[in-house]
Amino acid sequence: MRHLALLMLLLLAAPAAQAGDIEAAAAQYSVPADLLRAVCVVESNLRADAVGDDGHSIGLCQIKIDTGLMLYGPKWRAAEPHEARRAAMRALLLNPKTNARLAARLLRAHLDRFE
Repeated sequence: MRHLALLMLLLLAAPAAQAGDIEAAAAQYSVPADLLRAVCVVESNLRADAVGDDGHSIGLCQIKIDTGLMLYGPKWRAAEPHEARRAAMRALLLNPKTNARLAARLLRAHLDRFE
């Protein structure tokens, strides 16, 4: 019974922690927090460990590995082989803070382009 209570506590705490990551990322890139949160809900139901598109879309906002590499820029880990860079980006995208930040950056770029 104690393990069940601990599991429930962890499940309830995860979205609260991710809410802070979403709010911080939205503020950093001047994106409406409700918009970023809605993207996270639609894409992963607020699951930081979500993986879709046969392993190509990762994390809260289901960012593709190649999109993450593009957002970090060509110089990020440039000395490493391409597959090592992809593996490192996959790990970064599973981090909810990084995923929310990259999603907010991408949303900001789209808002600037189409507003």
